[in-house]
Amino acid sequence: MKRLAVLFAAVLGLASSAGADPVLTLAAAFPVVGSQQVVRLEGAAEPGALRLKVVYRPNSATVREVVVGGFDAAGTIRWHPEAPGITLLIAETAGGESVCQKRVAVCFASTPVSGIIVMVLAGLLLFGGASISLVLALRGKREPAGS
Repeated sequence: MKRLAVLFAAVLGLASSAGADPVLTLAAAFPVVGSQQVVRLEGAAEPGALRLKVVYRPNSATVREVVVGGFDAAGTIRWHPEAPGITLLIAETAGGESVCQKRVAVCFASTPVSGIIVMVLAGLLLFGGASISLVLALRGKREPAGS
């Protein structure tokens, strides 16, 4: 039984000492369009041999891929998000083989005015139509459907 416990501890020690898979990390959980972000590649044997590819809106009809550049020897690179939405960061070899990936949600730099205008118009249409229907129903000037 003692031998089994020692063997089990040795196997766990070897498993934990084995290198972990490379991971991409960002300082900001939700990067903002136009702001500088530092992307770190941790756990890679040779980070200088890898490059960062960014895929804006993956799995959509408007996919756009941009190769930002190569990681430095410390495994970092500076990235400026160009478009809001779901973005896929990929650390890849020069041949295009993916080493690791990370999905991030890039936020707008500020609230878009067009979004506010659409929300106000939708509210006016919804509540305006409901109030007109209520007034007409209470006055009795509206005939029921099918009469």
